[in-house]
Amino acid sequence: TRPHPRLAAAEPDLHLVPGRTRSTHRQSGRAHIIPRFLLRRWADRCEQVQVYSREDGRYSRRAVSDIAVRDFYTFIDLEGHSNSRLEDLLSKVEEDGSAVINTLTSRFYRPGSRLTAEQRDALDMFVAFQLVRGPRSRREMELLADYFVKSSFEGEIPDDEIAKIEISPHQNQHITSLCDRARSISQVIHPRPISIVHLDQKLLWLSDEPVVIEHDVSNNLHHPDCGLTESQLKRRMRAARRAGRDVAIVRHVRSERSQGVLDASAIAMPLAPNVALIYGANRPQRDLAVHSHTLAGRSAIRLARNLNIEVASAALDVIVGDAKDANFRDGPMPGRTPLLHICSPQSRLDHALNSTPRRLRPVRYTSDPPDADQRARDRA
Repeated sequence: TRPHPRLAAAEPDLHLVPGRTRSTHRQSGRAHIIPRFLLRRWADRCEQVQVYSREDGRYSRRAVSDIAVRDFYTFIDLEGHSNSRLEDLLSKVEEDGSAVINTLTSRFYRPGSRLTAEQRDALDMFVAFQLVRGPRSRREMELLADYFVKSSFEGEIPDDEIAKIEISPHQNQHITSLCDRARSISQVIHPRPISIVHLDQKLLWLSDEPVVIEHDVSNNLHHPDCGLTESQLKRRMRAARRAGRDVAIVRHVRSERSQGVLDASAIAMPLAPNVALIYGANRPQRDLAVHSHTLAGRSAIRLARNLNIEVASAALDVIVGDAKDANFRDGPMPGRTPLLHICSPQSRLDHALNSTPRRLRPVRYTSDPPDADQRARDRA
């Protein structure tokens, strides 16, 4: 695997519970899930953008500074303090990524010029973090945890009582996985060739999940248990009881947004209302050259329409349009939809997972330690 010396040098000690290291108490604050330097590319001189919220289905104009979430990256350290050191790492990733993006989108950039290895690493790491740091990733984690815990007690607690309970994992669980997941993704996308696509009009949208993954065919490979009917399930259970065995059923759960960078045909991310970054097919490139393409007229409109649909569909809540885009409010926007899908639903829990969640946004923060018993064992 490729080392990331810049990331390793910048990465702070994320003293999450459980663990054994010194703790650093810092004040929590508001964090931009969509990097501020990107939002400003969609803003007017007053630093305002157009916003559509999937939460309430409304359009509005909002200041860039207002598109932030309090305590989203705050975790609880070993001393039980609120710790926002992760924001230092994300700031470093954004700083390095923005420097490369500013170079690639500059009108002085020569198409076909090569990035340095350091620049390419910074760009890959920035895109990788944008894939895993967003609110939808955390909300999907919450829904999975809720389903897993409830299914463990299915049949022991009445369905009506289970439906009243909501299980939410501690925010540390999401934050703990961010760095490892981002490293893995950056290594996978590094061999892909990249291109910058310029449009002759400012048509592109941004969202709280701005990276789009495309596949030539569906990558949601199914397990044989996905097609089980209720009668087949009952026969399996009867056969298991006769043989004195436990019954094992595989439940295939997948996200309703396209995922899977390893077999993706392309990976795209808007960098400005008229510029998009495209990772090509997964094949090694001989150098670090970045090709540039310009689309005009119908070709530009067609690419923008397709990319906007994917960016908007992947968003959990916030969809951003250019402040001067008169057509931003004309097209249909996606409403609240299911986030996850489980194959062959049989139980009430399965149908609940396939439904639109009552709560769209994830739980942002709790000051309680995630596991007091584990914390005591770590100190012993």
